[in-house]
Amino acid sequence: MKLFIRLLLAASLSTPLYAQNEGDGGLNQLKKEEDPEEVKAEKERQLKEQMQKMEEEAEKGNRGAILEVGNNYYYGRGGVEQDFKKSVYWYQKGADLNSRQCQFNLAGCYVKGNGVDPDPDKALELYMTAADFGLQAANINAAQLLDNMKKYEKARHYYTQAAILNDARAQKKLGHYYQNGLGGKQNHKIAAQFYLSVAKKGDGDSQLKIADYYNNGLGFKQDYQESMRWLILAADNESPEAQAKLGYCYINGLGVKKDSGIGFKWYNRAAEKNYSPAQLAVANCYATGRAVPYNPKMAFQWYMKAAKLKNRQAIFNVGACYATGEGVEKDEKKALQHYKKSAEMGFNAAMYTLGVLYQTGQIVEKNETQSVAWFQKATRLEHVDATRELGLCFLFGKGVTPNMSFAKSMLSKAANQGSSAAMVDLGLFYSSDKYNNQDLKKSFEWFEKAAQNKEPDGSYYLGLAYLEGKGVTPNKKYASLLLREAANLGHKKALEALNSMVK
Repeated sequence: MKLFIRLLLAASLSTPLYAQNEGDGGLNQLKKEEDPEEVKAEKERQLKEQMQKMEEEAEKGNRGAILEVGNNYYYGRGGVEQDFKKSVYWYQKGADLNSRQCQFNLAGCYVKGNGVDPDPDKALELYMTAADFGLQAANINAAQLLDNMKKYEKARHYYTQAAILNDARAQKKLGHYYQNGLGGKQNHKIAAQFYLSVAKKGDGDSQLKIADYYNNGLGFKQDYQESMRWLILAADNESPEAQAKLGYCYINGLGVKKDSGIGFKWYNRAAEKNYSPAQLAVANCYATGRAVPYNPKMAFQWYMKAAKLKNRQAIFNVGACYATGEGVEKDEKKALQHYKKSAEMGFNAAMYTLGVLYQTGQIVEKNETQSVAWFQKATRLEHVDATRELGLCFLFGKGVTPNMSFAKSMLSKAANQGSSAAMVDLGLFYSSDKYNNQDLKKSFEWFEKAAQNKEPDGSYYLGLAYLEGKGVTPNKKYASLLLREAANLGHKKALEALNSMVK
């Protein structure tokens, strides 16, 4: 009995205090919990060991190993810390062995200045070499660098190689190249096809280009319906320029039913994307009361938003608001600052305005020499009114030595550009014997052109020409009709002349 109890106790003490699966032979024991730090250390040890073996292979000239070692140092992986200089060392070693990927990666280091001083020329050389060895990705990078350097002919070659491989960036850029004749002949048909291939992939900018091509009849047969279809697609794909153009179409009823409300919404949608031309358009709507109620304060706020984005016309308009006190407290000093800033950015209307201010002594001290200088700058940028004013300055010797020949050429240029006032000036110029250029027939012709443009002075002087028979056979009936036309346009002297005829 005692023996049985002892055996029973021995059996119970030998029984484990946890469950066993039948037939596992007692092997399913509780394992000792692993130390995370030890696991990490072991993993790092293995990585370093692998890296060491890889470096040994790389030293033997194994190009695959060289690339991997370079990448490990570049990204700080494989048991080593990030070290751009070491990555450059290995990439260079691989590049010398004609490894295309090493050449490509090394070029990237020269672009970004990682491990080496930035060197675009060296980067370009490496990208072109890798591309010429058949690395597809190198084509677009080489092309972009060449484009930045304005080496358009070579850039076109590498963009073409990338486009053949269906790179949308290259196709879009080639559209731009053929459109503008960069790196070769201009060809709108080829440009349109490149844009079309990218537009079909949903690129809003390219869809806008297609819309413009259909609208202008370049690259495709002119088709306003197709133009509008692509413009709507571009706008829906969040192209702010397309949205602004679509707004313009609705505001003016071009290709769609006129709807100022919808037009303003498209303007506003583009403006909210910080597209300054749209912000300018929104401001103009508020400034004129078109599509929205007249609100000069809102107009000024939108002009300011566009001005902060360095929109030259918006900066000029901000100046105009300060000058007149529209939407903001009047401040002539700020007005002048904005006019000058806009002019310095090349906005010809600002240059013309400064010319007028210096000529009249408004806001600034009168200075006719400065006035002429600003008119000349604006004239070089084809501002018609500035061209006329410059002609008058040389005609009357305002701020400059009189020069009849130059005055006549400037007035003629302005008149041929559509300035009715310049046409009248030329009519007066040829009607006077003061300048030794009297030609009553030419005088009559210029007055007639001005009258055809509904210029009150043109109708008035043309009426006098018929009345007095200057350059034309006298005809009181025509004279009366023309003077009445001028009077109806508010010309006081024409009304006086009519009354004199009645007497």
